[in-house]
Amino acid sequence: MSKDKRKKILTLATVGVGLAGLGVWAYMRSLAIKLVTNPPQATSDETPADYDLPFEETWFDSRDGIRLHGWFVPATNSKATIILGHGHVSSKEPSLSIAAFLWRAGYSIFMFDFRGHGRNERGGVSIGYKERMDVHGAVDYLVGRGEDRLGYMGFSMGAAIGIIAAAENPLVQTVIADSAFARLNSSVTAYIRLKQKWVPAWLSWWLARFTIWTVAGHFGYHHRLADPVNFVAQIAPRPLFIIHGELDRLTPLENAQELYQAAHKPKELWVQTGLPHCCGFEQLGQVYQQRILDFLAQVEWTTSNFTAKNFQPIYL
Repeated sequence: MSKDKRKKILTLATVGVGLAGLGVWAYMRSLAIKLVTNPPQATSDETPADYDLPFEETWFDSRDGIRLHGWFVPATNSKATIILGHGHVSSKEPSLSIAAFLWRAGYSIFMFDFRGHGRNERGGVSIGYKERMDVHGAVDYLVGRGEDRLGYMGFSMGAAIGIIAAAENPLVQTVIADSAFARLNSSVTAYIRLKQKWVPAWLSWWLARFTIWTVAGHFGYHHRLADPVNFVAQIAPRPLFIIHGELDRLTPLENAQELYQAAHKPKELWVQTGLPHCCGFEQLGQVYQQRILDFLAQVEWTTSNFTAKNFQPIYL
């Protein structure tokens, strides 16, 4: 075989490998966007009425114009209104038992489905950064109807979203974050390792990183803006309560410890001995409820400067 022919074959092979690589990259990119932005939607037929709660069904707009479904549960002589934020591939219905406990303790409740979840249209999920606009929309809705003492309680993804949103929204006066991730890459890596046990640890990390970068690029933001640890310090001087299970495998305990270290006072960390991801309310019962009520009782709720007209979040 001549030297020129060998060069031609080598060139064609290189081009072929390059095109195959681009094809694999394009396929993985498309798959990552599809899996993250259009997850399966979970919902049920339950409503607050099933828990003997008075409620108003509503549709409201996120800060970037996405229509969202929610329930407002008013309490007589309400101490404050607590916004509830659910986890990834979930909906507001699983939080109804928590809403009932808070309502009976004298708090009004606003619960809603994040974009691409529950009773909303599919698509648009970013697992954190874009969803903060949903929290801002919820605050807009509540302020518009005269609610002037607002707190936030979130679970898993909803906890991470609440930290990012509260960091730029001064009208959220306190945050309870149950099982939040500090860095999205940590949680996605753990998820891959749990669901795909054959994938080695080093590859799980790179697959998670690729997925996060891809989704961030798809929506047009820097991937670090999805990491609550970069913003948790901005919640102070408003009180922050971080709750985490010691044996959490989906979002390892290191996430809570990193968030707590980065946060400024007033802050509190409760590590739940022997518990997995987001199981405190179900498994600890009255102990969990009392810890929540004790924390909320220390919040100095304010009512000054709360008008729909002067509310403008500081976008990061």
